[in-house]
Amino acid sequence: MRILHVTEAFGGGIVTVLTSFASDQAAAGDDVGIWYMPRPGAPIDPVDLGIHPEVELRVLERTGRTVTDFREIRALIRAALRSGEWDVVHLHSAFAGVLGRLSYRRQYDADARLFYSPHGFPFLMLDRSRLARRVFRAIERRFARRCDGIIVTWDSEAEVARRELGVEPIGILHTGLAPAQIATLRALPRPRHERPRIGMIGRVAYQKAPWRFRDVALAVDGADFLWIGGGPEADVDRWLGGIPLTGWLSPSELEREIQDLDLLVFPSLWEGFPLSLAQAQAMGVPAIASDVVGNRDIVIDGVTGRLCADDAELVAAVREAVARPELVSEWSTNAVALADRLSSVRVAAEADAAYRAGGASD
Repeated sequence: MRILHVTEAFGGGIVTVLTSFASDQAAAGDDVGIWYMPRPGAPIDPVDLGIHPEVELRVLERTGRTVTDFREIRALIRAALRSGEWDVVHLHSAFAGVLGRLSYRRQYDADARLFYSPHGFPFLMLDRSRLARRVFRAIERRFARRCDGIIVTWDSEAEVARRELGVEPIGILHTGLAPAQIATLRALPRPRHERPRIGMIGRVAYQKAPWRFRDVALAVDGADFLWIGGGPEADVDRWLGGIPLTGWLSPSELEREIQDLDLLVFPSLWEGFPLSLAQAQAMGVPAIASDVVGNRDIVIDGVTGRLCADDAELVAAVREAVARPELVSEWSTNAVALADRLSSVRVAAEADAAYRAGGASD
């Protein structure tokens, strides 16, 4: 099968997910391409992440003018659909999804089928106004059936598609960690500290709710808190105050910092599928996380950590964990034992099944 992935949001977790996903497809014998526009501030080269050498890469240059960039992406998607070179065009992210579906006419684009994966629906993003989220929801509903199928990542995103858009996803991709990576992570020794070392992983940004992490640190005695990641100085000062911060780290440095944690507090306002949270669980680091899409696919409430509905629950759960180290140890053991559920081993087969099941729906 000839498969083209297109995204204008090539940054953060989507880089790792799409690189791994496309590599698995290429290894299975598909002809695979990725056309991507690097996200500003996240210039990650998929080659550096070990992408399969037979995956065709094409960088879409960003002009800095949003309308021009989107017009260019739409034209490229339309050309790809009608070129006869691809059997499947798979759009990743909401903007690419809208632009591609605007271009799609099944009766004219008979040589290719079009699929869409949101990697986090934009109407769940609480940094947008209520009006903006309503507009995003209306757009997603309008275009939900204007492709050969929506392919979501993990089960909580499928629930959102059913509830908010009234559509049944054509497939669910259980993206995650490579099996070899899980084997390596679960075998790492876990240090123990007299005072629990509690961390959060990610950029200091509104989505990650750093003020929640700060408030937990201020409310809980007997533990040391650390934010693993970096962000704009103004946001760090405003939201984290005096919480220690590592700054941006290499993958190996990040792994060592996670390994040195006793507990992860992950209070984000929304997620797609947070790979850093999955990585921590595979290492045996229990997590107390907000009960949102993405987090609830990774943390098993009461088994590998806790899922919390609000700030008060977050503080109470962390206090209990600090007071009961035997509970944290139990969660850690369970997280390691159940790490295989976070493997991406199924994702290429799941995508193939979704592509073959997709039918005309314009």
